[in-house]
Amino acid sequence: MVKIVFICDRNTVRSPMAAALLGRNAESYGLDADEYVDPFACAAMFEEDLDITDHQPKTVRFRDLKAGDIVITLSRNAFETARKWRDKAGFELEYWNLPEVPGHDAPRDTILDGYRAIIRAIKGHIDNRFTKGV
Repeated sequence: MVKIVFICDRNTVRSPMAAALLGRNAESYGLDADEYVDPFACAAMFEEDLDITDHQPKTVRFRDLKAGDIVITLSRNAFETARKWRDKAGFELEYWNLPEVPGHDAPRDTILDGYRAIIRAIKGHIDNRFTKGV
C-alpha cells in the first residue's frame, strides 16, 4: 500500500492540515517539529468538520521515508531536505506551493482568512493530484 507523507517546516499547520484533508494513508511530519499544533490551524480545520487538535507534531527522519512512498513537501525547505534523501530512499517527491502561514499580529478574522486560503490551496492540490480522473 502506498503511503502519502506530507512534510512542512514545523508540522503544526500545513502538513497536519493536508493529511487530515486527504484522510487516507496520509502521515505528516516537519523538519523541526514544534510542541503542539497551531490553534488557528485547528480553528480553520473545525470549519471543515475536521479535528486536528490531537495531532502530535513529529520531526521527519530519513528512516521514515520508504521506496514507493509519495512524499509531498509543503515548504521550500522541506523540499530541499527531501530531495537529498530521495535518491537513496527511492520515494516519489513533489512540492506543493502554498500560501504563507499568517502571522498572529492581525485581527482574528484576518488570520483565519489566511489559514482558509491554505486549506483552499491544499484542497486544490489534492483534487488535481488524487481525484481527477478517478
